[in-house]
Amino acid sequence: MTSLSSHDTTGNPTLHQIRLQVVSICAKLRSRMTLDTLRPLPQFMGISANLWLSPGAFSAPSTHIMDRSTIEKVKNRVNLNVAFFLTNYVLLAIGVGLVVALSHPRMLIAIGFVLSLWSVNTFLVEKKVELIIKGKDVLEIISPFHRWCFLMAVSIAVGISYCLFPLVSWFVISGFMILVHATLRDPKHIESSDSFRVKGGSDEAEESEQHLITKSKLMEGSTVTRRHDVV
Repeated sequence: MTSLSSHDTTGNPTLHQIRLQVVSICAKLRSRMTLDTLRPLPQFMGISANLWLSPGAFSAPSTHIMDRSTIEKVKNRVNLNVAFFLTNYVLLAIGVGLVVALSHPRMLIAIGFVLSLWSVNTFLVEKKVELIIKGKDVLEIISPFHRWCFLMAVSIAVGISYCLFPLVSWFVISGFMILVHATLRDPKHIESSDSFRVKGGSDEAEESEQHLITKSKLMEGSTVTRRHDVV
């Protein structure tokens, strides 16, 4: 098993690079996902003190759909809101995933069945259990490699049959909700917030966040100037 894993790492540089990239992204997300970056629900939903939706909480990024700078404004607003509400968005995606999973009990049963098969196989390999039938050890005839291939085939079949549609549904629903919120939530709440600076965050992240705020202000300023020129 050791030689196999080392061969995978050295023989597939592309796979190794993908693993490093995934680890790097997960480390960045883990550094940003803290209780300090968890925004209160009223601030996330744009609810005022009297429990009503604030009039300026949600607005279109630009009133001119055909404007060349519209795409840039939408991109800046989405990046700014994702940086500010990152923990809230992750919790939202987790909540959607739980709802989708609970609405597909067959998927949960199938996943539990596959996990139990893998657990039994791991137990047999670690404990070196012998299953003697007519003087022959069946577990030697059906080697760990053959069992691994069989379990992989079962896992892929279960994943395609029971998990593919719920997974796509979770990705589409959560992605749509996050994108709509990040596009329509007015970033003025970020400029006036003292909690935008993440405690223990890197200087690089703070500089990028400050750059996004400055860029957003410049884009808003250019829009106001154009309106005055039209008038």
